Amino acid sequence: ITPIKGYSFAPTATIVTGLACLWALFRFRLFSVAPVARSTVVDNLADPVLVLDTRGHIIDFNAAAAGVFSLDQKKSIGATVSALPSEWRDLFGRAVDAENSREEISADINGSRRVFDASSSHILDSLGRKVGRLYVLHDITELREAETAVKRLLSEKELLLVEVHHRIKNNMSVISSILSLHADSLRGTPGRDALLDARSRVQSMMLLYDRLYRASGTSEISILDYLSPLTDKIVNEALARPADK
Repeated sequence: ITPIKGYSFAPTATIVTGLACLWALFRFRLFSVAPVARSTVVDNLADPVLVLDTRGHIIDFNAAAAGVFSLDQKKSIGATVSALPSEWRDLFGRAVDAENSREEISADINGSRRVFDASSSHILDSLGRKVGRLYVLHDITELREAETAVKRLLSEKELLLVEVHHRIKNNMSVISSILSLHADSLRGTPGRDALLDARSRVQSMMLLYDRLYRASGTSEISILDYLSPLTDKIVNEALARPADK
């Protein structure tokens, strides 16, 4: 059936279709290597990658995401976030309408607890309209375990330093007592004052180590907490020394 008797539209339609295909090939690079390379790179990423449309339906994911989220390439495309495991639904449900976000989430993967740094961002078309959302999860389990180990070592180091200060203070206390005993045996002699001065210096160091031992941290100490009791001790000993003579 043709409005022009004896004329077939098939050749014209074939030519028009061929020209449209050529225009699409060169204009949109349908068979360019870039989409193929991009798909290969994304699919081989170790980090799970998931893409949702604006209505929260799954439209793409890589092999790592299939393993983490228990997704099937044939059955999961087009499904909503409700198809994801329960520990992931809240994350993707919250971020559908939110701006670019980043948070830390932990989940059981193949029987082990893993920690992920989850980031999400909008996918925009050439006109700047939101057409979907991209999620990338980076496994930081080893990093968090290393941080925990470092914190534990630092805590043990601080405890060790406190114990060292305590032992030094005890040793100084023994030295001070010995000097005091010798000073008592030398009453009325010049050597007694020298021993008492030495004992005062040892006791001054004892005050410092006592403050270090009782301080909440070992990195710093208030000078007022040290000088005030030291001054009182020096004044009291100065007042008490003439009575000893």
